[in-house]
Amino acid sequence: MPLRGLQETYLDNVLQQVAPGARLLLSWALPEACLPGRGHGHLNCRENAHVIRRLFVRGFLFHEAHTAWLRAQARPRRAPAADAPRPGA
Repeated sequence: MPLRGLQETYLDNVLQQVAPGARLLLSWALPEACLPGRGHGHLNCRENAHVIRRLFVRGFLFHEAHTAWLRAQARPRRAPAADAPRPGA
């Protein structure tokens, strides 16, 4: 999310590009990423509930099951050992 004063304008501009009935995938930094020594370049970190509310008032619905699935897919996986065979090698 951009700085607080620009947040509503930013959301309006992004959401104008979303076709009716389409799904929107949006990512932002949580407040702990804005703590000193955490994250890099994060501004205006927000709780999930805040962003979900801002989208809800603009007609978007939050899909908890889809969100849980996407988060599971995005979790970092352990890197293979340096001597592990590479796929297709």
